[in-house]
Amino acid sequence: ADAALNIVSDDAAKVVAHFCRHNEADTRTSRTMVDVLLLLQPAPELVDLWLCLAAIVRRFAPIALLPGAGHAIMNLCRLFESLLLFHDPEIALLLKRAGVGAEMYCVPWLCTAHATGLADLGMVLHVWDRWIDGGEHLDPVFLGLARLSLCRGELLLCGPVPELGQLLHTSLGRVDHAAE
Repeated sequence: ADAALNIVSDDAAKVVAHFCRHNEADTRTSRTMVDVLLLLQPAPELVDLWLCLAAIVRRFAPIALLPGAGHAIMNLCRLFESLLLFHDPEIALLLKRAGVGAEMYCVPWLCTAHATGLADLGMVLHVWDRWIDGGEHLDPVFLGLARLSLCRGELLLCGPVPELGQLLHTSLGRVDHAAE
């Protein structure tokens, strides 16, 4: 197992390493998702860990499996910005004036199906459970819009200042926003 993975279980690190080799996936992205899956009780068997990881990634974070995904990720970020402009033009324009592009906050969401950036990893399991039962492929995009909506007031109070990007990261990861 790769010591840099920092996973509690050596066996889980082996699953991540094998999954990444087999799918040409990013190790850190896959590790983040496995860390969430390891919260399941009882702990999943290794084969179940592999199957869960494969199902989540392929359905809700397929961008993580594309070799040279930079162009596709940038297109998804532009799509997100367009959707934000439609759903909440005030926040979209605020972020644009502050120089906070979607790539600053969307990339981790899209590559990990929101396993990155939520303070409560148990909530990630809850979201994934709902998605598996009846989710759509664009659910990660729309969850991103909802997460921005939750910190709307804080963003508007801050205004288009250079620190807006940091405030955004702090606000989006708060436990109280994860529970909403």
